[in-house]
Amino acid sequence: MKQKLNEERMKELKEKMKTVLSLATNDPLTELDLVDKIQRLGVAYHFEAEIEAALQRIYDNDINYFINQDIVDDDCAYLHIVALRFRLLIQAGYYVSPDVFNKFKDEKDEFKSNLRSDTKCMLSFYEASHLGFNGEDIMDEATTFTTNYLKSILQRIQYSPLATEVESALKIPLQKSIDRVQARHYISIYQADESRNESLLEFAKLDFNMVQQVHRKEISEILRWWKAIDFKSKLPYEIRDRVVEAYCQIMACYFEPQFTSGRILLTKLYLMTSTLDDTFDVYGNLEELAPLVDAFQRWDVRDVKDLAEHMKIIFLQLANILDEAQEVMTTPAQQIGISYLKQEMKTYTKGLLEEAKVLLFQGEVPTLEDWLPIAEVTIAINTWIIGAVLDMGDSGMKEILDWIVSKPKIIKYSAILCRLFDDIASFEFEHKRGITLSSVSICMKHEGLSESEAIEKIQKRIISLWKDMGQECLRPNPVPMRVLQIVLNLQRIMEMYYGVKDDGYSVSTANIGKGIDAKSAPNFPACKFSCKS
Repeated sequence: MKQKLNEERMKELKEKMKTVLSLATNDPLTELDLVDKIQRLGVAYHFEAEIEAALQRIYDNDINYFINQDIVDDDCAYLHIVALRFRLLIQAGYYVSPDVFNKFKDEKDEFKSNLRSDTKCMLSFYEASHLGFNGEDIMDEATTFTTNYLKSILQRIQYSPLATEVESALKIPLQKSIDRVQARHYISIYQADESRNESLLEFAKLDFNMVQQVHRKEISEILRWWKAIDFKSKLPYEIRDRVVEAYCQIMACYFEPQFTSGRILLTKLYLMTSTLDDTFDVYGNLEELAPLVDAFQRWDVRDVKDLAEHMKIIFLQLANILDEAQEVMTTPAQQIGISYLKQEMKTYTKGLLEEAKVLLFQGEVPTLEDWLPIAEVTIAINTWIIGAVLDMGDSGMKEILDWIVSKPKIIKYSAILCRLFDDIASFEFEHKRGITLSSVSICMKHEGLSESEAIEKIQKRIISLWKDMGQECLRPNPVPMRVLQIVLNLQRIMEMYYGVKDDGYSVSTANIGKGIDAKSAPNFPACKFSCKS
């Protein structure tokens, strides 16, 4: 009964917010602010058409459309609007020149000192600065300028909603944050905003709790499945038992409630690829691993006689997952997508075998340029992207899938970035397991660097790759923006789980793992909101 009442209330509030959005088309500043709030509260998926139209209007009109003389005379108010417009448009794939920020520099080519008088303005500028591309020096200068200021101001504004927002931004800027975690965090901030729209706040609270219920049901189903297959007792070696962590990573990739079947499938595949990774890394018996790879290439559940018993268990279980998916995902596009997933599993297992041979070979350590093409395959990026688009409708699916497997730049950058993040975070953990070859150890060996120096060098490359990926999202795009957002979300997951030198997946006690569980994982302390304003 309560659920039905909440659903009816959500429909009512949704229509009310559509009216608010419609009225805002006559007020450029209100529209700019409203789009930002809706996105940060995690409810933009309810208003996709309205937001797309608003962003097109924002792009079509230059900055003079949004300002009056009072704003022009106030550098801080002016910068806030310029930075907000810049961020919203770049996020949506519209190019805006960073030259728009030159007007906020003085005769010494430094940012004006009076900008430091307004924390809200500096926070907006800070968030915008993380959407610069390689070669845009002014954006790097902006990051340094705003970061230094925000760190210095924290003590003076502590215990306020603004302090909470600043502290969160300094940890992970919006460009690198996960939508679901950001929504949970921002609802509390928006609730303290005296200028809040009460209907929007109530809608965001109801939506958050509704989606949370969907996620709880999904993870309960996955936990039952994982317990039933009982790999921990059936396999003669240790595997990572990280169901919640795996689900949270997939849920962070796309959280919307309509994608239940895709999230369940992808979480199962994630756990299976994790098991395969452990099998190749820890077990490392090539005489048994090679037949397993051959079985994946044949993909015939009747032809498993050459497999060791525990290898047979893994292959048959993975084949069963995709067979079941074919029964559940019945649209033509989904059926095509599952065939692509099977092909990716063939590529992935071949990559694991090639990587295992390199790891077991005691000869010369490969260079990073030789190692990354091998290591990129075993990060399984294509698997996650293909799995995530299966629930997104039939329109142009074959073209999207062909684009994914064609190895476009953004997916190549994504694979490298994921590998580098993983190698930094898991360096100590993998070393204890006897795995001594990684991007970190290769840099140490070939460039004569210490561990910390090698990590610093790799982190600089990660920053550069983020910028390259952002540039690849600029319009016109070969695929829908939501597909590109999935690719970006994979990197946001890496920032959340591996952005510190701590492996949030392999080591369940890692602080970053606790952070995302507490904020967004079903069956963990979930944040319940009163629907009263």
